[in-house]
Amino acid sequence: MRSDPRSRPDPRGPRPPRLPGRAGLSRSARADSRAPSPRPRSGLGRLEPRRDGTIRVFLDGVEITRAIRTQEVSEAAAQISQYPDVRAAMVERQRGLTGGRGVVVEGRDTGSVVFPHAAYKFFLDADLSIRAERRQRELLKLYGEPTPLALIRQELHFRDLVDQSRPVGRLVKPRGALVIDTTHLSAQQVVRRMLQRITRARPASPGRPRGGAGRPPPS
Repeated sequence: MRSDPRSRPDPRGPRPPRLPGRAGLSRSARADSRAPSPRPRSGLGRLEPRRDGTIRVFLDGVEITRAIRTQEVSEAAAQISQYPDVRAAMVERQRGLTGGRGVVVEGRDTGSVVFPHAAYKFFLDADLSIRAERRQRELLKLYGEPTPLALIRQELHFRDLVDQSRPVGRLVKPRGALVIDTTHLSAQQVVRRMLQRITRARPASPGRPRGGAGRPPPS
């Protein structure tokens, strides 16, 4: 008896739940990949800082700042990041992007694998329901239509399980990181706590009190 190939387990692991509102995005992405590009394809990304402190992201000359925040990309990242060769290449690339300068970087293995010797590390967490509500608002801005909250919760839970169990770069609390529960905090309040930690930990310069001017971070 010949087995149905569809019944065999996927070597990449379980697939995350599919959220609505992304079929058009998937089709357009595939269409774009088939279309010839007038630009030379280097295969490398580029970061362009803005004056307001944010960063624009480009790939092969095309801006993908918003595209990389979509649910389609989030799903792909959860699957691809399980491969050790991919993780090793990404770690090397991420370290190279800093150019030896001080940077602020976020990611699920940034403080444990990519930059384990960073001077200041923070581990942010929040209740799953709150995380789902925040993600729902983010997706609404991207797609212009609401995504069911239950599906978002399910996908976040799935992503946590995958990242906590993958063989390399798994999701863990980095050694020496300050844990911040952001469940009842705004983004500004989280940043304020980070600045307070940095101010207290930063060594004072000669003739200068600890924390620069000796004042607490602005509220």
